[in-house]
Amino acid sequence: MLVFDIEADPNTILWIGQELDGSDKKKVIIGKTGRYTLNPMEEMVRYIALDNDRPQFCIINYKCLTT
Repeated sequence: MLVFDIEADPNTILWIGQELDGSDKKKVIIGKTGRYTLNPMEEMVRYIALDNDRPQFCIINYKCLTT
């Protein structure tokens, strides 16, 4: 199982996609909790970008558990 967790300020905008060039990117807006979690992560994430409109930060944590 793979868990992908992003911590950022609320309203931070990220673009996440499976293609390396970001051609299939999807917009993700961090909510009030300041977290966005894919658990379990069903698809590969190969592209992550912060939106350019304002200064932002994020912390990305991931865990891979195997049996």
